[in-house]
Parts: sequence; C-alpha cells; structure tokens
Amino acid sequence: MKTVAGLLLVLGVLVVFWNVQYYGFLHYDDQAYVTKNPHVLSGLGWDGVRWAFATIDAGFWHPLTWLSFMADYDLYRLHAGGYHWTNVLLHALSTVLLFLALERMTGAVWRSFAVSLLFGIHPLHVEPVAWIATRKDVLSGFFWMATVWFYVLYAERRRWWRYLPVLASYVFGLMSKPAVVTLPFVLFLLDYWPLGRFPGYGVRQDDRSYWVQGLRLFLEKAPLLLVALPFSVLAVIAEKHAGALPSFDIFPFGLRVGNAFISYARYLGKTVWPVDLAAFYPYPYAWPLWQVVTACALLAMISFLVFRWGKLYPYLTVGWLWFLGTLFPTIGLIQVGSHAMADRYTYLPLTGLFIMIVWGGSAVAAQWRRGTAPVSLIALILIFILMIDARAQVRHWQNSITLFSHAIKVTEQNYLAHNNLGCALMDRRDYAGAAHHYAATVRIRPNDAGPENNLGNALLMQGRMEEALFHYREAIRKEPNGVDAERNLGNALMKMKKPGPAVLHYRRALTLEPDNAELHNNLGVALFNVGDHEGAILHTREALRLRRDYADARRNMEIMLGAAGKR
Repeated sequence: MKTVAGLLLVLGVLVVFWNVQYYGFLHYDDQAYVTKNPHVLSGLGWDGVRWAFATIDAGFWHPLTWLSFMADYDLYRLHAGGYHWTNVLLHALSTVLLFLALERMTGAVWRSFAVSLLFGIHPLHVEPVAWIATRKDVLSGFFWMATVWFYVLYAERRRWWRYLPVLASYVFGLMSKPAVVTLPFVLFLLDYWPLGRFPGYGVRQDDRSYWVQGLRLFLEKAPLLLVALPFSVLAVIAEKHAGALPSFDIFPFGLRVGNAFISYARYLGKTVWPVDLAAFYPYPYAWPLWQVVTACALLAMISFLVFRWGKLYPYLTVGWLWFLGTLFPTIGLIQVGSHAMADRYTYLPLTGLFIMIVWGGSAVAAQWRRGTAPVSLIALILIFILMIDARAQVRHWQNSITLFSHAIKVTEQNYLAHNNLGCALMDRRDYAGAAHHYAATVRIRPNDAGPENNLGNALLMQGRMEEALFHYREAIRKEPNGVDAERNLGNALMKMKKPGPAVLHYRRALTLEPDNAELHNNLGVALFNVGDHEGAILHTREALRLRRDYADARRNMEIMLGAAGKR
C-alpha cells in the first residue's frame, strides 16, 4: 500500500509540473544563477567547487545549490528543460519522503498520503518548483524531509550513530538555503506529536517530569542549534553584502510589523483560496490600520482555538506552531529584498497547515453520522480542483512575458513586473513595448535610476535619440555613482557622432569602475575620433590587458596602430 501511495504522489507531481520541461530561463535571477554566471557555465571542477564554497554571491552562502547548477550544466548545457526536471525530481522526492516520515510516525497511511499530496500539488508550491533560480528551496526542502526521516529512525531507537545522519542532512540543508534553520524547532514539535516522546499529552503543565523530559528533548537538539548559529550569522552577512537588507529608513519597523501580520493572514488565505498568485508582491507604502487589526484578530482567534483544543487534538498545536515558526525568519521583520511576501516562502511552512487540515478533517469525518464516504468524495474533488489550479499557475511560468504579464494583471503598482517584462520585450526586439513598461516603472518608482536607464535604452533602439539622452541624464541625476547610465550615455553620444562629450562620460564611468575592459575600449574609440591617438592606444591596450580575448579591442588596436604608423 505504501508503494502504491508513493507512486501516486510522484504521478500527482508529474501531472502538475510536466510542462515545465518545455519552459525557458527567466529575466528573474536565472541569469545570475545560470545563464550569465561564468562559474556555473564552467561546469563541475575544482575551481568551481572552491568558488562555490567561498562565494556569497546572490546574497546566500549555499555551496550545494551552486554545485547542483554546475552539475546540471554538465548534463544539459543551456537547455532549460533539464534544470526544470531537476527541480521537479527534488520536489517529488521531498513529497515521498514527507509521506514516509509521517506514515512511520503515525501509522496513518492515507492521512499521511493526503498531507504529502497537498505538499506536492498545492498552487503555492508552483513558484519554488517552476522557477529555476529557486533551486535552493527545493534542494533545501529535500534535505529538510531527509532530516525528518532520519530523526524518526533515531527517535525509534536512540543510538549516537543514528543521530549522525540527522546532523549531516541538516547541515546539507543549511548549505542549500539557510531557511532550514528552523528545523530543530519542528523536530521538537514532532517529539510532542506524533512521536509522543513527552510523558503524555494529558499531563498537567506543572508536572515536573513533563518539564524535565521537555528540557532533555530540547538539549537533544543542541548540536543542531550550534550548527545553525554560524549559518544564521553568515546568511545575514551575505544578504548585507548583496545589498538585500533595506534599512529602517526605507521600511520602518512599524510597517514591517504590520506587513508581517498581514502576510501571515494572506498566506492563510492563499492556502485555502490560491488565486491571484504572483511572482512578486510589491511592498506597500503603508497598510490600512483596519487590515492590520483584522489580521491580528484572525491570528489571535486561531491561536486561541488551537491551544484550547490542543490537548485533545495535539496535531492542531503542532501544525499551527510549525506554520508560524517556520515562516518567522522570512516574514519580513528582518526585511530581505523589496517584496511584501513570496509564495516560495510557504514551501515548508504549509506542511503544518496541511497536517491540521487533514487530521482535523479526518476527526470531523469520523464523527459524521453518514460516514467517511461523503468527506472522502469532497476531499477528492478539492484535490482535483487544486491540481487544475496548480497546472494553470504553472503555465504562467513559461517565460518572462507570460510570468510578468500575469503579475501585472493580479497586483497593483508592480514596478518589478513592469521592469522585467520590459527586459523580456527588449530581448524580443519589441522596443516600443519595452519602453511602455519601463515608463510605467518610472511612474511607479520615480526615484529609481535603473528604470530611467532602461527606458533610455529602449528609446535609443527606436532611434529616439534626444529622449534617450534625457532619460540617461535623469538616471545619472538620481544615481550619480551609477556606471551603466554614464556608459550608455557615452554610447548614445557616439551614435550621434559626438565623441567629445562621449569621452567625458566614459571617463566618469571609469572613475567608478576602473577595471572595466568595455569602458576602456569605448573610451579608446572616442579618443581616436577626437584625434587623441596616443590616449586611444593607451586605453585600448588596457582593455586587452584586462580581457585578452577581447576581439573588438584587438581590431580597434590594429586600426589605431595603423593610423599612428606603429604597425
């Protein structure tokens, strides 16, 4: 029966995610993780391994995630379908491991199956599976489930050598994504239910043996907690290094607290009614007070009911605390990035809610006079609806245009979706469409330099030179230390046959980025056009020193040396 259940789980995952093999890379971190990452594009090798363990690029120290991408490159090169298949495989394995662990702990095959099926096919879990760059979520999720499985084996027969796989898989999870730092807390919850390692659910809270046993179980997690501490510190350092930790001036603490309560409530809502899911949820300038109060009241009410019935139905307490606790690091009190919430953050926390729903629904069905058949039929219908909804959500991840067009449709003021859709349209040479979405980004985020620069690029490609110059200058005004706008303004002036002003902007860009080979080459060309042959040769030679395989610089050098009579 367990084998059949496992095969059905894999089949459910495949039914939902089958089409991702035909999807491509996205304008949303896939370049940083794969398509424009020279270390990943070198494949597995000692240099790549050393880099993976040394870098905190992308705001994380997650060497196993980098190594998995390198292995994929060796297998699939830049065929995106292969990377998608790896994500689906990891998700399917996690789904089966969750089932095996729950069934081993509870002996309830079909309830464990239902929880695992919800994990495998829920629409909120589409994002971490269908998005290549979220490999870290599905990879760390696999090690999370493996750690739980090994812990169940250890709890059945406590031996020190049985603890080693628990510790090892937990470390591998941390090396995939530090969000698994909350796992020791979940293991402690599982000790209460369903493992029943406390003296008993009905023991009074002041019973000494109850608290002594609880302390012993907590200390049992000490090795995991000690391991988690440096990973947590390193995660904060990496995010700060990547500039992904906005200050309290940008997101005040009061706004963060309000957003945290509302995000909890929104995650609950999207769990039971998964509509209007988006790749990016913009952070509001302020939440209405009534929404914050309503969210707080909802969470307080659920918490009250859970703890009131917790002794009789311990799975409610475990599931609710699982959901609240595992979401806490990503709920936004320590804000990472500029999103208000993210579907991928629910990948592991929703398991707690699924346990509450399935075990609670089973308890209700057992007391229904008409038997369990009507409840089972309702459950099957709901599962069918969820699978249809999940498949529809998967289709939005086909490419950047479908993804961000949908995000714009279901959210308001979504500047990132407009900007990324503009980038995708630029790749398709739809410069007018790109300019439209870049202009929308500028309207939503009038103080950001990036959209101004992008809008300049789109206008330049349409031949609207003066408009392009205006937006490049606006980008420089908004971000005086921005290299891209200075370089692009220089390039635009060169196209307009104005090498003199172009020299000025190339020089400014080089003061900000002196080791940029492209800037040296461009400055060399501009200097050559104003008659400064010696300066042109000097900067072109520097471009070749920085990049020996720079073909354009080599050709320019030959022309310059010929003109100077120095061949």
